[in-house]
Amino acid sequence: GLLAALLVAASPMFLVLSASLMSHTLSVFLALTLTLGWLDGVVAAPSQPRLPRALPVIVAGLSLGLLALTRPLTAVGVGLPFGIHGVWLLVRGDRGTRRAVLSMGVFALVVAALLLVWQWALSGDALRNPYTLWWSYDRIGFGPGYGVTEGGHTLNQARINTKFSLRVGQHDLYGWPYLSWIFAPIGLLALRKRADAWLLAGLLPSLALVYAAYWVGAWVYGPRYYVEALGAFSVLSAAGIAALAGWLTARGVSRLRSLSVSALVLALLALNVGFYLPARLQQMTGLYEMNLASRDQLQAVAPAKALVIVHPVQSWTEYGTLLTLTPPFAEGELLLAYTRGSEQDLRLAQSYADRPAYNYYPGNPGRLVLIAR
Repeated sequence: GLLAALLVAASPMFLVLSASLMSHTLSVFLALTLTLGWLDGVVAAPSQPRLPRALPVIVAGLSLGLLALTRPLTAVGVGLPFGIHGVWLLVRGDRGTRRAVLSMGVFALVVAALLLVWQWALSGDALRNPYTLWWSYDRIGFGPGYGVTEGGHTLNQARINTKFSLRVGQHDLYGWPYLSWIFAPIGLLALRKRADAWLLAGLLPSLALVYAAYWVGAWVYGPRYYVEALGAFSVLSAAGIAALAGWLTARGVSRLRSLSVSALVLALLALNVGFYLPARLQQMTGLYEMNLASRDQLQAVAPAKALVIVHPVQSWTEYGTLLTLTPPFAEGELLLAYTRGSEQDLRLAQSYADRPAYNYYPGNPGRLVLIAR
């Protein structure tokens, strides 16, 4: 367990995503609490009589439900192995186990249903994904209208995206070029008689299968659509290291064998921390030309309480780099908006008549243009 935690803590992909404002870090946590709740509430429940069974059941159900609110497609990929296991338990399990599985499902569905309320509040349609309000093609599925190509997303493109993401994971997962996958198969082999090991092993292929239906791959931040399997994969990798070192056997272990495996793992960790991780983090510096200088230029001229409509010259990233100036729930602070055309911009400015409204052009920094109402 400690070795698995060390692998996660040193993972370049995990560190890069944790430094972003994306939701993957929360979803990694929720995948872990779901897994722990499931194992404690269903798999290991008979051996832990002092743990109230209702506690892990509630934790697992609420975790899956919140994961559905955070990253809906990820919740499908993470939940699929547990769902398959749950169906098997409903058929073969005892009465207490069946009750626990059904309770988890109820908790998860009740929380996940709030996604429909959220989409209705944002778009006026409970079934409309707000992503499509920005990019109509940003949908899950195959055929015309799914993705940016004329013919739409295809099975061949899904194969290419999946293969590319997995190839990137060979490096970004632990910062061991071409070797990041090396210990997990050994760990699964060592734990092959344990049902929970196979449950953990199912997370990565399940996420890869589900995200094959999404038109875009992931490599800038590493294979981020699969990162929710990081905890499970790290447990299997740690088990593989322990098996190679002989720590899982009750018989006497060769000292040379143990020291050799330990030295190998330490060398790989040193390779990551000393070389791969610094270079990987450097790649993210100023990504999409986002930097503090462009943010500070606006901050120097903008009033503390104003509406500023940003008119990017080339890309939305010129707007994105300014967003840290406007806390998401602080109505008294500076408000930033992305231009949607002169008519919409004027309507927006009139909606905030209590504060001055300006146009801002990143191509001409340091200057605000007052919007006349």
